[in-house]
Amino acid sequence: MSRVGRKLLWWVALPVVVVTAVGLSLPLILNSINYKALLVWQLENQLNRKVELGNATVDIFPHVRIALEGITIFERNSTVPWVSAERVFVDLRIFPLLARKVVVRRVILNSPVVRITRDADGNLNIADLFTSGQGTVNIPILGREIKITDGRIVFTSAFRTDVPRTLTIEHLNTTLKSSLREITAALSAQIPRQKGQASLTLSAKLPRQGAGEGSLAKQAEGQLEVRSLDIGQLTPFLESRSLMGGRGIVDAKTDFEYRAGTDEDSLTLKNFRLTADRTAVTGSAVINGVLAKLGVFSVSVTTTPFQLESLINSLPDDMFSEHGFEFLKTSGVGGPIKVNSLRVSGNLGQERSVSVNGEVELLGEHAVLGSQRVPLTDVRGLVRFDTDRAIIERLTGKYGEAETTSGRGEITHLTDGPGLYLAVKGNVSAQELAVIAARFAPPGVLPPAGPQGLSGLTGEADATVLLSGPLAHFEDIRVDWELNARGLGFTDPRLPFPLSGIFGKVRALSDGVAFEQVAGNLGGTAL
Repeated sequence: MSRVGRKLLWWVALPVVVVTAVGLSLPLILNSINYKALLVWQLENQLNRKVELGNATVDIFPHVRIALEGITIFERNSTVPWVSAERVFVDLRIFPLLARKVVVRRVILNSPVVRITRDADGNLNIADLFTSGQGTVNIPILGREIKITDGRIVFTSAFRTDVPRTLTIEHLNTTLKSSLREITAALSAQIPRQKGQASLTLSAKLPRQGAGEGSLAKQAEGQLEVRSLDIGQLTPFLESRSLMGGRGIVDAKTDFEYRAGTDEDSLTLKNFRLTADRTAVTGSAVINGVLAKLGVFSVSVTTTPFQLESLINSLPDDMFSEHGFEFLKTSGVGGPIKVNSLRVSGNLGQERSVSVNGEVELLGEHAVLGSQRVPLTDVRGLVRFDTDRAIIERLTGKYGEAETTSGRGEITHLTDGPGLYLAVKGNVSAQELAVIAARFAPPGVLPPAGPQGLSGLTGEADATVLLSGPLAHFEDIRVDWELNARGLGFTDPRLPFPLSGIFGKVRALSDGVAFEQVAGNLGGTAL
């Protein structure tokens, strides 16, 4: 063999010899290192929780991997499991092993179960993992990458409930990667429901505040999307008890930003869009106290037109009875409605501290009123919400066949014993006036046959009606009215001559009816 050939052979053989030597020495090195104890120490040090690992086997090629038969991470200061998995794979860095050091490159958990709980005081069992005293967020990550395949999250809340509520997220697949500049996460999962399942995807990144192994940052950002989500599965976890029992299938997508804080953290939702039953809801939200102490929240939304009855039917019956709005369920209220702007704010730590501000447009509502189920149709107007009251403006519509030309009023104490004050003006024909009189007039005012007993009805009247009283007892609403007759005429079989050309004012009294400046004709006689 020539000198060049021997040199070439040497340079080819040397790396092979080195690799072979390293490969043969790795089992000896691993056997001389208590790597399970080192892994347990690293995990317990980062998570501040007791860790147990199962039996281990080691593969050298194509890379150094420790396969563990199981892992259990317990709750803090407890023997209750927090995370458990049947199989765990830990990939190690080769060159640190040569220096008898165990450095984790990647961790893969197969079919783990993660249990997240919120106790009766509102504290999350994972809050200590993500916060620190410096106004930063700390994500513990062993190595440069953590993968979860086909995992399951069981979320249980005992906050403000006598019976703990549970939500299960299945088929969880996620990858968490750490670099010198940022931590990135990608997640997909499913939420099973009675018929079908909802899908959930999330992507996020957490910029580091500096180099080094510490996973510290003041904020994280990303995007969340859910499809075919049954909101009835989520409403039991909301802070308002009155929303429990809500229902409906929705799609939602939002950008988000999480900011850590020394005393209070915050979650901001931007470019939020929710679609339900061909209705689009857009807006934004800020929630303080996600992982830390519960704080204030603010949600701002607008919508495309939607049917009011679809919203009413999606909410639980208890919500209407609790807030005094049962008449919305019993009066057949419905029709198109549009939220021009709406801002809901409150405190998550206080159950009834909610205020509402904004503007809702009525585009042709309908309902039936009273024991006689009088139809209310084509109701249009504007409702402005101001903290704990609703101001009604530009109200028009029809009460039976009577036309309402303008109306103004307000509903006070929206969250506790709402009361109505509403003034409307309109005009009513003689025929419809007789029908209305039959509903409210005492016996004897109309002929025994009722409105049908009157003939030759002509003319009309301008009407003003004032409604006031508690909405919780709609039958007790006080009705004050006033009519300005304009050329009314009719024939009553109990009178010898027809009445015609009646002008003047008629108004309600607490115990009767007042007639003022009334003039007309009885037959050929002027009165």
